Amino acid sequence: MGRHPRSRIEYAKTITWYDYCFNQLKYFEGIKSDYAFTKFLYKDTDKNQDNNLFKRYRYGLSTPQNEWMDIVDSKVNGSSGILNHQIWNNLKNCPQDEESLLIQLQQLPTFITAPVLDKENFSIKEFDEKALVHVAQFQSLDSLSALYLLHRWGYIIGSHRLVNDCYSVILNSLCGLLIVNGCLDRSHVLLFDELFEQIFVIKVIGYSRPSIGQFSWRESRERSWDKDIKNLSKKEENFLLTHPEISQFINSP
Repeated sequence: MGRHPRSRIEYAKTITWYDYCFNQLKYFEGIKSDYAFTKFLYKDTDKNQDNNLFKRYRYGLSTPQNEWMDIVDSKVNGSSGILNHQIWNNLKNCPQDEESLLIQLQQLPTFITAPVLDKENFSIKEFDEKALVHVAQFQSLDSLSALYLLHRWGYIIGSHRLVNDCYSVILNSLCGLLIVNGCLDRSHVLLFDELFEQIFVIKVIGYSRPSIGQFSWRESRERSWDKDIKNLSKKEENFLLTHPEISQFINSP
């Protein structure tokens, strides 16, 4: 049997991991090129340097196995946490019940989930939109994952307001997320496309059956993002579109 085709999420998480590692080494070790980056990571290992391996990682064409993940994590603190972050698995498997959602929320930092989650009683608190804004302010993969899970929670329990408020808060938090997280400079295009295929708003008009609405995050980029972040996003999206393996996963207009 052939190898299982790579998904958009696998590309996104590997590119995020690579860029996180590169940015960390650029800041702490003065690394300025992909060759120097690869050379640094091979240093003090028993492996022959293979520049093509990390080139594949750079473009998400393959995902590091445990051995390389551990080697890199020993030199770039926190890198394995990027590759193994729950958001990738949640987007891939989309939790379908309350218990699964609570388990995932429990794994997130308490300072993010405190307004919405009662960890001791394994339950969701009563909360309002202010709590969602509190979660979003941390502008991290953790906060994005929490908002995604709360959107799912709203859908499962039938709270149209929670679904719609989560959607709005997520949409309004995207630019800030990119400002703070340089590791998402490239991968956000794939991450946001996947995210916005899964989240939605619920419209209710009169006594009609509720309908689902989905919108493009790119419209928000055009309308309300910081100019520099908007231009960077478009530049990186255009660059990714030049790679056939990646371009198939990009929902360009």
